[in-house]
Amino acid sequence: MAKIFALGATGYIGGSALHGIHAAHPAFPITALVRSEKDDEAVSKAFGDARIVHGSFSDLDLIKEEASKADFVLNGADADDLNVVKAILAGLKDRYAQDHGRKPIYLHTSGTSVIAQGKDGSFVKEAEKIFNDAHEEDIKGIPKEALHREIDLTIFAANDEGYVDAFIIAPSNIYAKGSGPVRTRSAQIPELIRVAAKRRKPTVPGPGTAIWNQVHVADLEELYVLVAKLALSGKDKNGAFGRFYFGAGEENSWGTVVEHLAPILLAKGLVDTKEIDHVTFEEEPGTSGYWRSIGTNSRSTSGRGKALGWSPREKGLVKELEGDVDATIKEYNL
Repeated sequence: MAKIFALGATGYIGGSALHGIHAAHPAFPITALVRSEKDDEAVSKAFGDARIVHGSFSDLDLIKEEASKADFVLNGADADDLNVVKAILAGLKDRYAQDHGRKPIYLHTSGTSVIAQGKDGSFVKEAEKIFNDAHEEDIKGIPKEALHREIDLTIFAANDEGYVDAFIIAPSNIYAKGSGPVRTRSAQIPELIRVAAKRRKPTVPGPGTAIWNQVHVADLEELYVLVAKLALSGKDKNGAFGRFYFGAGEENSWGTVVEHLAPILLAKGLVDTKEIDHVTFEEEPGTSGYWRSIGTNSRSTSGRGKALGWSPREKGLVKELEGDVDATIKEYNL
């Protein structure tokens, strides 16, 4: 029976991933790092009377201590906090020593911004390449200066050092309602909705030809469950670069996404026209950092996940857009 320590249990990705893993392994005791006491009851109830520890990502000693007690650490929170990852790995190294050489498991959340190309909303020649996680040379070849990459490389190095079995899942753009107990919606689609509402026009960076993969959150949850199952089996003999998984489904250009959003936004009274406004980042800085990502291309395929039996089967992005619009209206009081 593996003891789980979870970071991000109140979040969209972390809450959904932990929901799936808990459902698959209901007897595994869970400890969750929670920042706000108001979320205690929801988290504990959702995850089998989970033990709650209060803290934030600045509480590195606490994170290290809890990781040292765990057989399995799930990090579904910040993909770019190197200090948190180092604290987790230090705790897992202590766990390895305590268990006399039995490796604990670390399942980390990265993102496909690690392979992002371009920046102004255009499809660029470099984006002709589709990265395949089943091809280790694709993962090895990602530039060290790429977003998320420093953290991913730190985790690869820990895996190869031999004291932890480390796995990374890098989701593409996620959509639809998650199954976690607190936050249940993503970021990029709501960002498009919020910018449109602010400008009273459907809006996209540049020509809108930049392409991203999309993945339904329930399909992504299933991928976490499959990778966790593999990790817990102890049968995976791959090196670090062979334990990296893209969570990627269908492809859409951001312009196409906005074309489908436009009539929904008009019907809900958020915009005054279906005509799409094409803007530069100087003209429209967005309402969050996710706006910039909508100007990039990120194209990948989940060869390694498919080898585990993963096959996205939920509704496509277009069919879930109205639900995302309604949820964004409610959350941001639009």
